[in-house]
Amino acid sequence: RFNPEFVPIRDGLLHAIALGSLGEIPEALASLRSSLDSPETLHLRGHLRQETGDLDGAVGDFTEALRRKGDAHQNLYCRGLAHQRMGDLRSAAADFKESLRLNRETAQALFELDGSRSTTRLKRVLALDPRHLDALVARGHRRRQKGDLEGAIDDFTESIRIQSRSAEAFRSRGECRLALGDSDSALDDLDKALMIDPADAEALALRGRLFRERSAGPEAAADFGEALRIDPHQVAARVGRAAVRDHFGDRAGAIADLEEAIQFTSPGTPEHD
Repeated sequence: RFNPEFVPIRDGLLHAIALGSLGEIPEALASLRSSLDSPETLHLRGHLRQETGDLDGAVGDFTEALRRKGDAHQNLYCRGLAHQRMGDLRSAAADFKESLRLNRETAQALFELDGSRSTTRLKRVLALDPRHLDALVARGHRRRQKGDLEGAIDDFTESIRIQSRSAEAFRSRGECRLALGDSDSALDDLDKALMIDPADAEALALRGRLFRERSAGPEAAADFGEALRIDPHQVAARVGRAAVRDHFGDRAGAIADLEEAIQFTSPGTPEHD
């Protein structure tokens, strides 16, 4: 951009990488058209096509890169991700397994292999890659489900330290802190989650619950309402808004919210009861 005459990166792989890193995906794809003679370039185009949702094209590029003797385990792993997004779980699992066979140190392929998020699987992934963000967050969720809130907070905090733009990590840490009664820290986390992703309905429902517990009815109602605008099936937000409506004397509105919530839950579950 500063010097259009700077020839060394005008064309080919480096130019496409630079454009892709700026989010200029169509321009990056166009830059690659004249240099699709290497497996590395095909691999990069596969990534760019995934970014645009062209999953069939991405699978084709990774397959062709494999045919041309490109990095086998990386192309298999990336093709597995494309198959996974397409809903072809059998092909995805086959690619992940072969990627692992070629390189047992591939933590990401192990994480994606079959959708398992067992404690044993997560331990293996994190042994290979202690900075694996998805595995840290997944282990945090498992610890939270088992009641180990402090351990869960540690995992979410570590994932935030590595990548500070994860709305899920901030929201999940906020949920744990709220459960521990640390409402100030919880509010700070939920605010940060919503700064990153204003459409995070779960974070809005949690912040609404926090406001309701602080007797801040109007703020709670606003968060519950916005959460339901984004996701009408958000049961926690609907139940929370019902409580706020009941508190302010809107009994009919509260009943209507609860009737809607009942429709979105399964009979016999704690949420339904």
